[in-house]
Amino acid sequence: MVEMRSDRPWVPMECSHKSIHYFLMIVLALFAGVASDANGWDLGCDAFEDRSASNRDVRFPRPLPIPDPGWMRSLPSIDDADNLPEISTIDQISHLTEVVENQSSDLLLEDWSPCRSGFCDRFGPGPSAAPGGSNYGRGMTILLDDEGKKYIRFLTWNKVWTIFTENNPGTVSNQSQGFDAGGAPLEKLDGSSLDIGLRRARILTYSQLTEKYLILLHMGINNQTFTGGGGSGTGGIGGYGAGKKPQVFIHDVWNEYSVIPRSEDRALSLDVGAGLHYWNGVSRKASSSTLGYMTLDAPIFNWPNIEFSDQFARQLGWYAKGRYHDLDYRVSINHPFNVDASGSLNSDRAVNIGSDTLAYAGYFEWQFWDEESNLLPYKTSTWLGDRSVFNLGAGFYFQPNASGILDNEGQLEKQHQLVLGFDCYLDKPVGEYGAAMTFYGVYYVFDYGDNYFRNIGIMNTGRLGSSDFLASQGVEPTISGGGNAQPLLGTGEILYLEAGYVLPSWVFADRHGKLQPFAAFTHKNLAYLDDPAFNWDMGLNYLIDGHRAKLTFQYSLRPQFFERTDGDIVRRVSDGSAGQFIIQTQIAL
Repeated sequence: MVEMRSDRPWVPMECSHKSIHYFLMIVLALFAGVASDANGWDLGCDAFEDRSASNRDVRFPRPLPIPDPGWMRSLPSIDDADNLPEISTIDQISHLTEVVENQSSDLLLEDWSPCRSGFCDRFGPGPSAAPGGSNYGRGMTILLDDEGKKYIRFLTWNKVWTIFTENNPGTVSNQSQGFDAGGAPLEKLDGSSLDIGLRRARILTYSQLTEKYLILLHMGINNQTFTGGGGSGTGGIGGYGAGKKPQVFIHDVWNEYSVIPRSEDRALSLDVGAGLHYWNGVSRKASSSTLGYMTLDAPIFNWPNIEFSDQFARQLGWYAKGRYHDLDYRVSINHPFNVDASGSLNSDRAVNIGSDTLAYAGYFEWQFWDEESNLLPYKTSTWLGDRSVFNLGAGFYFQPNASGILDNEGQLEKQHQLVLGFDCYLDKPVGEYGAAMTFYGVYYVFDYGDNYFRNIGIMNTGRLGSSDFLASQGVEPTISGGGNAQPLLGTGEILYLEAGYVLPSWVFADRHGKLQPFAAFTHKNLAYLDDPAFNWDMGLNYLIDGHRAKLTFQYSLRPQFFERTDGDIVRRVSDGSAGQFIIQTQIAL
């Protein structure tokens, strides 16, 4: 009998020393940069005083905990509130399915409130330009009073992808090939594919009629391609054929009440709310704004329950969020969606099982430099030099008895789902010509049950050929399926790093926008796989008007994993990689 197992059992918290060392070395290097005076890395008290005089999210003047501010170079001051780099970066999450099919997407935004906690009295209802943007102004905002404390705001955005994919081995063409003598459809291998699709199309509105409460509603569609993403029940031909008429649905809806409003007179603030919400724990990326990405998209594993026990990275629950001095916090208690895959229970790897337990999540972030707003949950990935941000964060997600596996006697063994995240974010302007650097690193530890494992394929139009056809062609398929599918996450650890640099204005004339080259790297050490998985991404943003209007070009390499028999043991090993090139157009209003 063939045994399916890995020779590298993963024990919770016994993580790869190399991954931990790499992450710690990067964090220490950033701390060293903060503490040095070389190349203008430092921020003095004057910088914070200047920014506090013009920033909606007031950072109260105070000295930094550094012994001698005299040797530090302060940031340029901002002279008036009309030039504030305020933002409203919509963010999205990703919706995806397992293995061959995929739908992933989801969004939202870094927030903007015309006036929150009485700050309009001091600064007035300033503009709301996204990072790097120019003439956005207040956007689509209806002010209901002269002070700007009552308002309704509307946002809309689209992301369109043109995708060139090197397909996984075993992928067959979507082009009809006719039928054989027995009436079975003929198949043809397809080594590459081209597609254009709607990654995200969204509309969001939120409102405050008093400083004490806020309401938000967010709707849209995701991942419409020529083969999938259509509404429920679509297929075949005609008006409701495959991929047509995608279903518009609610992404977010919540009510929020301010218990301890933000004020200059107190260090603590506290807001509480309930609904289908995005106040996620674990990491910064888990609450990322998809309109503020530096790379083409999120790595997806930043949403550990994506489209299983959540709805586009959101769960129904209660949350609390706020600040205490420079500590930004968010915690939540949720009732995850009851996704029961117990029909596929086995003794090889854990799967999601039906569960009525509550889940607990939290994320805590110390903001050393400029303060980021937390009116809404959405975190931008790059400020494009509009702010100087250095944050360290840590978070968690835990749901008991959410996974299951069969024990040696064939009985269900319930297991917990736990993920921890530790991250570091740096974004700051460089020099005097509009250049800026961005770095983000995060280290995840997953324990979702013995050998828990998931695949994914984002906007995947590829399908795997039949086993008989592949055998006749001598083709070995990957364990992930056809098209662009690949390993996503599982019990084990994941290290993710990304960095980018906005080129100075003299490289590309300001009136024509800006250029931002970027790169990302992922290392996955998962218990189910016998080899580590590596992903590489590299690309360029053409920022026509910051994140409001931009073109993104990205080339990505994903690993290929195959099942290989070694005696009576089946191993899942890495053998080669496949590429994908995507051009994205993005406009947000």
